Amino acid sequence: MHTNSKVTLSYSMTTPHTKTYYPHLDLLKFICCIGIVCQHTKPFEYIPILARWIERLQPSFVATFFVISSSLLWQKIHWDKDDWPVLRRYVVRLLTLVLVWGVLLWPHWLSKFIHHNPDDWYYLIWVKILLTGMPQGAWFCMSLIYGVLIVYVLNRYLNHQLVFGLFVLVWGYYSMVHYEAMPDYLHIYVPNAIDRFHFESYFSAIRASIWVEAGFYLVPRARRAL
Repeated sequence: MHTNSKVTLSYSMTTPHTKTYYPHLDLLKFICCIGIVCQHTKPFEYIPILARWIERLQPSFVATFFVISSSLLWQKIHWDKDDWPVLRRYVVRLLTLVLVWGVLLWPHWLSKFIHHNPDDWYYLIWVKILLTGMPQGAWFCMSLIYGVLIVYVLNRYLNHQLVFGLFVLVWGYYSMVHYEAMPDYLHIYVPNAIDRFHFESYFSAIRASIWVEAGFYLVPRARRAL
């Protein structure tokens, strides 16, 4: 069987009538996946130096997933009316994953949510589902959905250098406030200390958009189309 190699984001391998595969990206995603699992399961708890490195690299692991996932989508985008079916399939696929994951974890997740929010859970649960999905981990898919739609609309109708600068500004403001390097003058960030279970993820789509935008910039054809 003959295979061809090309360079876009990484080396890809194609065969007739099949999808395009990117072995180097798959390896990178595997490494990031291991890093995220280690962050949550803490297998190196008794090896402090490894535990500290995993903790420091954890944001990079998540950001890499956003960049890879979005950049693979941008390769299919032509910035015209034919894009909406592509975006719709992408969103439906992610929402299906969130729904299945939510059904599987619903009994555990709902009881925990009510425990953390005994007085207003019936109101906050709808905000939670809309912004970050239902169970733990669903925030990634929801953030990717919102991030892709935001980045697409802004880059299609506005100057993309301006859009990139806007994302950098928003991400920089959030990061400075998050790490307590500056006060939250705009009062848009709800500190994690108030409720560790759900408030921290409410702005995940805003934080993720910078990495979705980075994925756009890694696809030369997407930039040329604009």
